Amino acid sequence: MRCRNGFLAILVAAMLFPQVLADNHGDVSLLARSGWARFHVSLGRIEVANIPSSQTRTATSKNEIWSESLQIIADTDTPSVVYNRTGATTLSIAVIDGDRVEIEQSDGKEGGDRVSFRQSAGADIDLLVTVSGEVNRYRGRSLWHLLVSEREVCRAHLLPLLDVMRPGWNLDGTLEKALELLAAEESGRGRDIRDATRRLVRRFDSPSFEVRELSYRQIGALGTGALPCLEAMDGLDMTRERRSRVHRLQSEAGHHEDSAERIAEWLVADEEFRAAAR
Repeated sequence: MRCRNGFLAILVAAMLFPQVLADNHGDVSLLARSGWARFHVSLGRIEVANIPSSQTRTATSKNEIWSESLQIIADTDTPSVVYNRTGATTLSIAVIDGDRVEIEQSDGKEGGDRVSFRQSAGADIDLLVTVSGEVNRYRGRSLWHLLVSEREVCRAHLLPLLDVMRPGWNLDGTLEKALELLAAEESGRGRDIRDATRRLVRRFDSPSFEVRELSYRQIGALGTGALPCLEAMDGLDMTRERRSRVHRLQSEAGHHEDSAERIAEWLVADEEFRAAAR
């Protein structure tokens, strides 16, 4: 990984020499309007899907409602995105190294209303909402887990901020369709996938390379539905061979955009998600 020590220096330099873009058009943010970065959700994690240029760039925009600044910073493995908007409320969105996401919205008053969203590798999604001095924290293993367990909170406080990143994202609609697909699934399919995954992972310890490879391919053929089971097993004591192959399966499944069909396939064996959806 390239050194990040120059991150702040590049950010400051970018802010000193901005490119001024045309004034805002309606409610579409500079972040979305610029076309400099596109985002998607993959296996319940927000990611940068595409940044056309890896060069450090900056832009500003202002109208009678708010002022905005945007930086693409090329000092991390995947260029990082930093967006700020100031008006009646302040909003900052940072996507660092492709998938570490930090979103903050505040009314600017001491002890006032605030929304804070955090996504980092290996940790639960974290949403902190402060309204009229009352602080509430919500967590989920993925964005979809958070959305399904806290539908109204997310609709009121989180989804409007994500729409700033990608207008018309319609994550709520995608989730609703995924839940419909899950409800129509055969009741035993999730259990069958879990049982098959556990049985095949145990075969990773076979002395036969051919058996280990066949078991690996068979888990891959189960699709993303095997991933929640693999994730649960990864937290347990496993042999080096099992852990290595589980990590490979998890890596190969990532980075595709979640559709309703992909969510339903992925979470069909996830009892926590299904329980929250009931």
